[in-house]
Amino acid sequence: RRDKALFQRWSRLKTETLAGFTDELIQRVKRFRPDIKTSRNIYAMAALDPEAEEWLAQSMDIFLKHYDYTALMAMPYMEKASNPEQWLRDLVKAVEQHEGGLRKTVFELQSIKWSPDNKLPTRLLTNQMRMLQGLGAVNFGYYPDDFVTDHPKLMDIKSGISLENYPYIKGP
Repeated sequence: RRDKALFQRWSRLKTETLAGFTDELIQRVKRFRPDIKTSRNIYAMAALDPEAEEWLAQSMDIFLKHYDYTALMAMPYMEKASNPEQWLRDLVKAVEQHEGGLRKTVFELQSIKWSPDNKLPTRLLTNQMRMLQGLGAVNFGYYPDDFVTDHPKLMDIKSGISLENYPYIKGP
């Protein structure tokens, strides 16, 4: 840790080793399911702060290279962002700096605040999706989905997340 360059190389080695391990798993699965698509979850800080790789063993560039999609935890309330909308804008800007970033990233929005455990309004979620679309983001998801209590409200969120309503970009 005292030698910054050596520590960065060590951090990169950890990240690449984990990605290499999942590559092996993917190849085994593809023998039986050749059309499978892969995704790996990544913390937002890995996109916002390149030094985060040192403690997360995650890198946008490595994930975009190794997986069909990178599922980015775009959760401003979990990150305690003082301005959630600006935080999401900054996140999109950070992702678009990576080759294939916007096309291969699934922005995972949050539907609740975990501290305290409050449901976020469905309208807030759909507004976030529209804003992200306007900034060039293509793929969205949200977590958690409480289908028992219909939160977020399926009929309301469908317009923000359905391929029927979005000018879907086809192809690689």
